[in-house]
This record gives sequence, structure tokens and C-alpha cells, in this order.
Amino acid sequence: MPAVPIHGNYYGYYLKRPFTADPRLALLSDDLFAGRRVLDVGCNEGWVTCEIGMYVFSDCHQRCV
Repeated sequence: MPAVPIHGNYYGYYLKRPFTADPRLALLSDDLFAGRRVLDVGCNEGWVTCEIGMYVFSDCHQRCV
């Protein structure tokens, strides 16, 4: 990995700040994601997306590319 962040993203983002559950997720209605697929493109390491998946979808499947 380059030493300087490219385009505002950098490796190990969540290692440099404590990761806690995002309280804003509790404000999302359950039907917001119902019957939908979610694509997270280049959002650091994807922890918020994983948390949304675990919070909203009981049958969440994660695919990493």
C-alpha cells in the first residue's frame, strides 16, 4: 500500500479510530432495504455496510471482490 492516501481513502482506517456501532442505524426504518440489494463501492473497509447488513437483513450474505 502507498504511504500517502489516494482519493481520501487509506488502508487501516478503522484501526486508527475506535469502531463502535453507529447509532444512526437504529433510525433507519426496517422497510428501507426490504427486497433490495446493496452495493458498497469504495467506502473504506466496508464496516458500516456490514453493520447495516447484520442489522437489517437476517439472511445477510456478504460477497467480497
